[in-house]
Order: sequence, then structure tokens, then C-alpha cells
Amino acid sequence: MINIVTFPGLGLEFSLNRVAFHLFGRPIFWYGIIIASGMLLAVYLCSRWAPRFGIVPDHILDMMFFAVPAALVAVRAYYVIFSPVPYESFADMIGIRQGGLAIYGGVIGAA
Repeated sequence: MINIVTFPGLGLEFSLNRVAFHLFGRPIFWYGIIIASGMLLAVYLCSRWAPRFGIVPDHILDMMFFAVPAALVAVRAYYVIFSPVPYESFADMIGIRQGGLAIYGGVIGAA
């Protein structure tokens, strides 16, 4: 899964592997690592800044236990609802390993 990224105006070309590593025989993609890192950084920063706004830092973590699963369901649901692809089975509809996630659904679901 090597991708070529080019910048023709600069004369640059990079070969990037989409897969960071394999875990239990499944590929772990860089995109997922970046998204998870951003989420963890957001939780850390919100926990540090919570006292400034009169919020208990533990409440940030408690909220994440509900917001993350809701966002994951909404990410896929949004894609399935607005996707023009006909699905053959329910398993195809909920299968996220082949792609098909919409960030708008995650924002709506987490909110």
C-alpha cells in the first residue's frame, strides 16, 4: 500500500506507506494513529484547562466514555445514509475495515 505524493512545482516526490504496522495480522494505518493521537491530546488539554472554567477534570474523561462510542457509530451511520453504494447485507453496512467513514457524522454524534 505504497502511495506516491508529489509536489510538481517544488520538484519533490515522496513514497509513503499507508500502513504504520500490523497488529494481530491487521494493518494499522497512519490515519488512524493521527486521529487517535489528536483525540488523546484533546482530552489531555481539556483536562488541564478544565479548572479554569470550573469543570472537574475527571468529568472530561467521563464524557469521553460516551462521546467516543457515539461518534464512532455516527461516523459510519452518516456515511451509510449518504452513500450512493447499495449494501448487500447488514454486515457490509457496519464493516469499517474497507473505509467509509464521514467526519461530519463524528462531529454530530459526539456533540
